[in-house]
Amino acid sequence: MDDSAVTVSVRRRDGAVAEDLSWITVSVGLLESAAPWRTFHWYKGRSTFPARTGRRRHRNT
Repeated sequence: MDDSAVTVSVRRRDGAVAEDLSWITVSVGLLESAAPWRTFHWYKGRSTFPARTGRRRHRNT
């Protein structure tokens, strides 16, 4: 694949978005200022599912 065919979109911490930039022209500074598009719960140590008040026990029959 030709490097000029690869594009990237970056969301900066200040909320600004740079879209469809050629990968070979993107600066390290821009990548360092990047923020996630979405923050996942597990990223901060939280469970993906709501906590249950009790555990279900499976009975072997």
